[in-house]
Amino acid sequence: MDKETEQRPAQQQEGGNYLQAYIMHEIKTPLICVGSIMRSMLGEGEADLDKVAMCEAALSELTTYLEDSIRLCDHSCNFTNIELEAVEMSAFREYLYKFFGPLAWEKGLKLDIQVHNDAFTYLYMSRITMIHILANLVTNAVKYTEPDGKIEILFDVKELEECRAQVQVTVRDNGSGMQDTDPEKAGNGMGLSVVKLMVEEVMRGMLQIDSRKNQGTSVQVCFEADGSDEKYEKKKKEIEKKKDSKIPKKKYMGKKVLIAEDDELFMEWAVEALTRYGIYADKTYDGDEVIDLFRDSAIEEYHAVLMDLGLPEKNGREAAYAIRQMERSDAATIPILAFTGMPVGDEQAFLAQCGMQAVVPKTFDGEELIRILSKLWG
Repeated sequence: MDKETEQRPAQQQEGGNYLQAYIMHEIKTPLICVGSIMRSMLGEGEADLDKVAMCEAALSELTTYLEDSIRLCDHSCNFTNIELEAVEMSAFREYLYKFFGPLAWEKGLKLDIQVHNDAFTYLYMSRITMIHILANLVTNAVKYTEPDGKIEILFDVKELEECRAQVQVTVRDNGSGMQDTDPEKAGNGMGLSVVKLMVEEVMRGMLQIDSRKNQGTSVQVCFEADGSDEKYEKKKKEIEKKKDSKIPKKKYMGKKVLIAEDDELFMEWAVEALTRYGIYADKTYDGDEVIDLFRDSAIEEYHAVLMDLGLPEKNGREAAYAIRQMERSDAATIPILAFTGMPVGDEQAFLAQCGMQAVVPKTFDGEELIRILSKLWG
């Protein structure tokens, strides 16, 4: 293998990665585009405020489902290193109904989710880790329960002391039961062993299993979590974000960027977001085009390249690699930003591997894009 082939970024071919890319490109991006259009309508006074708010709430919920689904499909996701977030338990209950309901209903099972909580409005925990734990337990319950059976998910939250709660989560079914309740037994699949690892290593809690033949199974997860009646951390972040977003619209007047994005709607949003700050954009729609355009441009004509990772022909990583290898003075220094809606795990390691400087999440937040560029441009 020659040096160039060895250094060239490998394309991900696994089926799971293909599913992630399909969901992100064909479903999530169009949903976000609709949200962006509605916000534009709102700014121009062309839409009813209440209807726009309802649509945006629905879009936000849909994109959350998609992001959670993608992370659950991603076997490389490190669930032991995920930030805690403020989870409102009443809203979380409704979310779980929609997330796990179809799985139970498809087999003709009843799903009952209850939250007994008189302690705190919010619990600080890893929401996606809890969903992953429940996904394994609910999948097992569906497997061992016959049609017309019932699955219950019960949350019991009790206050231990100020700002600290004890949480007990029970997943119970009235199915056939398991032959062995030892999570390490291969006969029970990987689900219970994964749950045991997450509960003990991530949640710092305990796992108990009670299963009886033809009577059903009850799995209980116990752990402690911080609690509060307000999302203090979220409020703090929102305040800091607003302070950072006050960037003069004429500060970057005359800057020029090269955008590589094959989704027309997302491309138009990005161009519009940049234009509002006086930044000119050249558009290109596949990996070969962006390479050719940069190669044929004048030295330092472009001040940044915004690169979709899922481009046709050469993908975003390959196109970035090709630009970095060009024998011109600005090839090694021009900021290249990764457009993506997929979680990238360790962001710094991801950027180093791709030869890029920043990740731009596909959230259709124009100010976020400008903030990222402003940090790179100074």
